[in-house]
Amino acid sequence: MFNIDLPRYLYKFRNFDSIRHLNILLLNEIYFASSKDFNDPFDCKIPVHYHLGSEDEMAQYWRKVLIDNVPNKDDKFYDEEIKKIINSGTLIEPKAIEHRRQLVQESIAKAFGIFSTSATISDILLWSHYSLAHTGFAVGFDTKALSIFCKKYMMLNNKLIYPLKVEYSKSYPNVNAYSHSNRERFHFQVLTKALDWRYEQEYRIVLQNSPNSSVILPEGIIKRIVLGSQVSIENRTTVIEILKQKNENITLFQSKCSRNDFRLQFEKIFY
Repeated sequence: MFNIDLPRYLYKFRNFDSIRHLNILLLNEIYFASSKDFNDPFDCKIPVHYHLGSEDEMAQYWRKVLIDNVPNKDDKFYDEEIKKIINSGTLIEPKAIEHRRQLVQESIAKAFGIFSTSATISDILLWSHYSLAHTGFAVGFDTKALSIFCKKYMMLNNKLIYPLKVEYSKSYPNVNAYSHSNRERFHFQVLTKALDWRYEQEYRIVLQNSPNSSVILPEGIIKRIVLGSQVSIENRTTVIEILKQKNENITLFQSKCSRNDFRLQFEKIFY
C-alpha cells in the first residue's frame, strides 16, 4: 500500500511512571493511542472541504453517500435529494462546516489507533518531552523485522498496520472531498503535521479500527534500549534485571550529556 524507505531503527520514548510504558519492556507490548489524546491540538484534525467541487463532482459524491445510507430508492429520489444538498447552502454554511469538521475528527479518533516513533535517538527535545526530562528510556525497533511483522499482521487481521512517514507542512493541506482519494485523505489527515514538529522525524504505525488497544510484538523486533541521561540508579537497575530475564539479544545504552557541546553521547552497557 505504502512504499517508503525506513531508517535502520525507529525509537519510542517512554518513562517509568506508567505501567503501560513499562509493558513495552516487560511484555513487548505497544499501545495504539487515539488521536484525541495527542498533545498537538492540530494533529489528525485537518478538515475536509465539501464545497470546492464542481456540480458534477458533488452530484456523483453525494449520490454514492445516499445510496450507501438510503439504499433501494429510485433515481428520482436520489436526484431530488442531491439538489437539496447542493442548493440548500448547507455545504458552505459556517455552522454546518463546523459540524462536519467535528464529525471528521471523531471519525478519525475512532477509526485509527496510532503508535508514534522517531527516526532519531539523539534529539534533546524528544528526550525532554516524551521521556520525562531525560529520566526515562527509549526502545529501538529493528525496522526490517518490524515491517515483516506488520505485513503478516495486516494479512491475518485485515487491518492497516505499517510504519508510515509523517510529513510536515507550513499550512493546512487543502483536502477536497471530491477530488482526493481515500488514500490521499488518509495521508493528509493522519500523516501531516505542522512544520514545528519536524524535529521529531516521526514514523507512525497505524492500526485500523483499534484506538486505545495494544499489540504484542514477537521476539527479535526490539533490538536496543537507551536510558536517559538523568535516569535513576533504581530504574537503571530495573531495566537491567528485565533484560536479563529475556531470551532476546537486546543491546543496552546509557545516554550522557557531552561536556563540550549541546549533544548527547551513548555508551554501551554490558549486562
